[in-house]
Amino acid sequence: MLRDATGALLDGFTKKIPALSAIQAEMSAPIEALNRFKPRGEGVIEVESNCEELVRALQEETHVPWEIESLAVKTRAILAHFPQFSLAHCSRSANHVAD
Repeated sequence: MLRDATGALLDGFTKKIPALSAIQAEMSAPIEALNRFKPRGEGVIEVESNCEELVRALQEETHVPWEIESLAVKTRAILAHFPQFSLAHCSRSANHVAD
């Protein structure tokens, strides 16, 4: 989901993602979204996920499981293209639109 600064929905999409585990699918989602929305040139990006493991992996607060290590590196590289970004955990109920 892409929202503006007021929280209004601007865009969204779904895509089948080949994954062997739930965490691989969770980690693939921001890659797909960031690549899709990167051409818009938005200055401030806020990435929210209801997957705490994903947020910790991207913030490098913990050891990244081997099965998502390459995806975490790829996501961090994409985020580096944005001048300002934040990563945050949100509750599952706050993320119901994405489910």
